[in-house]
Amino acid sequence: MREFIEKTYGETLHEKTVGMTLYRLSQDNLVHRDGHTWFFGPPPPAETENPGVAAPGSNNSDSHEGG
Repeated sequence: MREFIEKTYGETLHEKTVGMTLYRLSQDNLVHRDGHTWFFGPPPPAETENPGVAAPGSNNSDSHEGG
């Protein structure tokens, strides 16, 4: 990105300018990153993990007995 800006606009940027700008944009949820790759927009919602334990009120063979 820095190389593109420097070649396109003929301006020299400090080596940390792009990273610092992306970081500031991420604080406003305008960009997010996954590893070293940046994306426009806020991060996707966190996925919930199934801990492997049945939740209260879940389907249970004991709760389906006649009576």
